Amino acid sequence: MHTLEQLVSFVAVYEAGSYSAAAKAVQKSRATVREQVISYEDGLGFPLFTIDGRKARPTPQADALYLRAKLLIRQSEELESFSQAFFSSEVLSLTLYHDAAVPPELLVFLEKQMRRAYPQVSLNWLHRNREEAFEGILRDTGQLAILQHQRSVHPEREINFASLGNLALSIYVGPDSPLLEKPSASLREVQLYTQYVSENDINAGHSLAKLAPKYHVVSNVDVMCQMISCNGWGLLPDKVAEPYVKLKLLQKLDVDVMVNPINTGLTLFFRQGAELKEEQAFIMRCCRYYAVGHLG
Repeated sequence: MHTLEQLVSFVAVYEAGSYSAAAKAVQKSRATVREQVISYEDGLGFPLFTIDGRKARPTPQADALYLRAKLLIRQSEELESFSQAFFSSEVLSLTLYHDAAVPPELLVFLEKQMRRAYPQVSLNWLHRNREEAFEGILRDTGQLAILQHQRSVHPEREINFASLGNLALSIYVGPDSPLLEKPSASLREVQLYTQYVSENDINAGHSLAKLAPKYHVVSNVDVMCQMISCNGWGLLPDKVAEPYVKLKLLQKLDVDVMVNPINTGLTLFFRQGAELKEEQAFIMRCCRYYAVGHLG
């Protein structure tokens, strides 16, 4: 038989490549991690690692066990998280994370719906990147996150997700941009000007994140829109750019090579068991309701 602690130590050493690095990863002493692995080896009847200097080299048996052990650890974490969801207590506040790609109108819609249904609950809308949002959800300092798709949607942790749909993206320039002098600009013409790139798009690995030789990275979408209104251009979700277009600070640019719409996806992330909590389940339903009417 094995224990969960033994599996955690085994997987940590396998992934880190040494007992010292594994101990640091799981925040335990090196001696404790080594004892757990040795105890696991004794129960199995064969070694899992050979020591080569400071490195712990996995044996063929360790290679065969690794993925199964990692799966068992994850299932145990999900079971614990799901079980905790049954613990009922009065909800006084909820924290929802979002990144720069999320349309403000979606957040305003959720705020209005929650205020109407649960006026006693305080809502915190915090701008966070992907890793920060996942850490917050895992520590329960935040409950939900709406984030732009990345190369891999699944966070590979005990966090569930639901795809909400796609946002249309377009190239935007300021109202006085020379690129507006013709009905349609060529890609080569666009590349002559400074591109303002959202840090969010770079982190998401968007194919058009760095299209021009000269580009400036901006983390705040409001700052990015203000800069584009004065100089250069940028790729923005139409829903995000819409308020600036209405204020005549931005204008959509027609680019001849972009025949088909460019899209990026939005994903809702939440902890296992969130659907069992009334207020969180309500927000999740509202997100899906909005997505049906406003996202592709």
